[in-house]
Amino acid sequence: MRLLLENWNNYLDSIRETKKFLQEVAKAAGEAEEEESSSVGYQKMIDLIKGEGGSELTINIDVPKGDDKAFGATEKTKLPFDYGEFPDYINDADKMGWDLIIAPSESGKEWNKVGNLLPVGRVDYKEGTGKEGNDKIVMASGGTISEEDKKALKVFFGKMSDRFEEPRWDV
Repeated sequence: MRLLLENWNNYLDSIRETKKFLQEVAKAAGEAEEEESSSVGYQKMIDLIKGEGGSELTINIDVPKGDDKAFGATEKTKLPFDYGEFPDYINDADKMGWDLIIAPSESGKEWNKVGNLLPVGRVDYKEGTGKEGNDKIVMASGGTISEEDKKALKVFFGKMSDRFEEPRWDV
């Protein structure tokens, strides 16, 4: 089962890379698809999640808790949380859906809509990494994250301090 999930995640990664490549080719050829309506900045994304109808926003969990993911690096790391995206809202930094992290203690559930998840924090790439703006939105039920979850995220991203800022909780 683990091998199947790993292969599926690799397949999804390859589709995203192919889509990104094709968009770049189309843009260079002057035939880029109009995605402007779904491209939103960080604050707009937070407002959408917190706003009326935010609980109905679609989320995809791309890498479930316990699976491996490489964050802009070749080595993969086992995730202590569910990692996914808002596929309908594009982050201009990577031209893909806004990234999300579900608090570790709430990960492992079936998520396909925001439901009662609310933003509680963010994890940003450091300047000079080439990935600035590709922020990750940390979500937790009712907009409350435990100190234990905060610590787990701080420790996890601390191991990649060459790429990531320390998680922030000032959403």
